[in-house]
Amino acid sequence: MNRLELIFYLLLAGTAYGLFACEGPVGPKGDQGTQGTQGPAGAKGDQGETGPKGDKGDTGDPGVQGPAGPQGEPGSAGATFVGNDPCKVCHQAEHTSFSRSGHHLTLNLASDVAAQGNSFYPHGTAQAPPPGKQLSDFLYVLGGSGLRTLFVDPQGYLYTGQQAQFNVIPNAWVPYQASSQPGTVPLGDCAKCHTTGYDPNAVNKLPGLKGDWAHLGVQCEACHGPGSNHVKSPVRVKMVVDRSMEACGKCHQRQPHHEIQAEDGLMLSQQQYNALFSSKKANMRCTNCHDAHASTRHDAQQALTGKCTSCHIKETNSWDAYRQTSGMQQLSCVDCHMPRFGKSAQGDGSLLRGDMRVHLFAINTSPDAAQFSADGTKVMPYLTLKTACLNGACHGGQAGRDEKWAAAAAVKFHAR
Repeated sequence: MNRLELIFYLLLAGTAYGLFACEGPVGPKGDQGTQGTQGPAGAKGDQGETGPKGDKGDTGDPGVQGPAGPQGEPGSAGATFVGNDPCKVCHQAEHTSFSRSGHHLTLNLASDVAAQGNSFYPHGTAQAPPPGKQLSDFLYVLGGSGLRTLFVDPQGYLYTGQQAQFNVIPNAWVPYQASSQPGTVPLGDCAKCHTTGYDPNAVNKLPGLKGDWAHLGVQCEACHGPGSNHVKSPVRVKMVVDRSMEACGKCHQRQPHHEIQAEDGLMLSQQQYNALFSSKKANMRCTNCHDAHASTRHDAQQALTGKCTSCHIKETNSWDAYRQTSGMQQLSCVDCHMPRFGKSAQGDGSLLRGDMRVHLFAINTSPDAAQFSADGTKVMPYLTLKTACLNGACHGGQAGRDEKWAAAAAVKFHAR
């Protein structure tokens, strides 16, 4: 290396040394700049391994029960009336028994009665029209099977007069609304208890009628509800089976139901529910004694499912022993405890003797007991000795036999 090159390198090294040796102090930190935009997300990492299952926690206390949901629709919802014929496919015995009763014959076309003659009613002969009339003069025959018969004219009015109603007991024509002019007593809404599927709001073209119905008479569906859904699915859709006293009371009562109405010294008809409701037997059902499918008049052995002997065993045994030697073998429990104190069409209040048995049962043995309210419009919920013993069919009018005699005779009567 020559001298000039040596001098050059020495100068170059000194300059570099001076640059480093003379560097100044670090200045203050500047303000943070604005954040840049976020970069794209990185790729998702691999899923880690599942951790071990934890221990089962303790069962918590049961919560408060929520409110009940809405009640479901009954099986009869949306159903229609189908008549009695489908019922007999499965319920042959009930259908046969019911066909012999009077319920399904509570309202009939007069033309059917005339056309079928003696075969229309299951017992006895066909109902004859009132004296001087033909069945063709009427639109409907009301009843006719066992108790009584009334007639409805072509305009829907009940036939009235001195010989307008036929009573099976005493097998005679009797007056019905005799003071009323012909064509003035409407059948009205009486059809609600003489038909099936009654609709009070339906328009009836006959001036004497109110509402309309699906079938004449009290048929199966009058008590069990419309049956089309049950016929389609007998297992899944159940029919109504209401054995309460109120079910029968829908028709066998007068309003108000807690009173027993009287007229002319007798209890008015169709108050079986009123009488039971007001008595000590208010907790009983009609079905405790009655088979609703059978006729008490024509098939009593089947219809009376519970007899007096079923409950009143002591009284029955004592009475049976006594009457064998008393000359009263022909009397039964109903002669005293269900006398004909009711009036359908005919009776004599002075004799306390009507044409229908009543469901009062209990006998008040006080000689001072009153049978009626002070105004004579209400019946007390029992039978007095005068009604049960001193009526026109028994001891009424017999010398020396009054309420005091009856009271003395009634003491332990069943075991005398």
